[in-house]
Amino acid sequence: LEQGLGELWSSQVKDAWTRAFETIRNVMEPALVKGIAGATTTPRDLDDPVVVKELVQDTWRQLEKDLEDIGVTLMLRLFALSPDLLELFSFRGEKPLESSPSLRKHGLQVMQKIGEAVAGLSDVQSLIPVLVSLGGQHARY
Repeated sequence: LEQGLGELWSSQVKDAWTRAFETIRNVMEPALVKGIAGATTTPRDLDDPVVVKELVQDTWRQLEKDLEDIGVTLMLRLFALSPDLLELFSFRGEKPLESSPSLRKHGLQVMQKIGEAVAGLSDVQSLIPVLVSLGGQHARY
């Protein structure tokens, strides 16, 4: 992100992205644990980028089974952490929010983009422009 954003990168932008990814992790982790519960695993060398890529991609496949619900949970958690964020969305007034078709659609789209990023770990050079473009689209908000 820092490389792609260039001069737009700041400590505030870094903190925002860190917070967003922590939220994503907190939402996805329970589903991941549930999906692989009972599986026997051996410790892996997380200093090896290939191992990290494989672990992320393998576990993502477990999450793909429930992307819409995970996406809703992610969005609701983001709104809980940053209530002003909800004002940026057209579905802000829909009640109950967690049942909003627009929220569900957006949550699914977010998770699909994360899935594209996970798939793109196999070709990071091709992934960078996609992430830069996505970041640029969100910069206007």
